[in-house]
Amino acid sequence: MTPKKGGTEHLGLPVFNTVAEAKAETKANASVIYVPPPFAAAAILEAMEAELNLVVCITEGIPQHDMVKFIILFFKCCLFLKLIKFGSEIALCSVV
Repeated sequence: MTPKKGGTEHLGLPVFNTVAEAKAETKANASVIYVPPPFAAAAILEAMEAELNLVVCITEGIPQHDMVKFIILFFKCCLFLKLIKFGSEIALCSVV
């Protein structure tokens, strides 16, 4: 998924403009996010809005004010949160 490059191909695979578009076309149920810190929260939110079952973001150094917005939304839409610690990093996982 790359904005403004939808409809093209990369390595023989389709490129989409949005996560929702990719989900509708491919029936995907998971996303892995590889973006710089300033764009991570928006990418996570887009994946959540597309209602994917699993979203993994490997970005380090996401600004705290971005994560606060994300965590508030996460608490509103998820039934239960599980915190998982990986070294010095903490992951939030929804358990349905």
